[in-house]
Amino acid sequence: MGHDQVRFFLGYSGWEKGQLRRELNENSWVIAKVPADVIMKSRGNIWREVLRSLNNKYRIWAEFPESPEMN
Repeated sequence: MGHDQVRFFLGYSGWEKGQLRRELNENSWVIAKVPADVIMKSRGNIWREVLRSLNNKYRIWAEFPESPEMN
């Protein structure tokens, strides 16, 4: 992968003071080390790809339909 490759993600996230720390302490976040090539070369759903790679604990999240009513 060359140094001239860039991938943009758009969106917004905001937290009040201390909120992110509380959420981390509550295990509200899935934290994973993801190789750069997974992010840069993936053409599918990166979220699902990473969850599938972690372990079966997150498998149900990875397989959850985007529209639950379509399940």
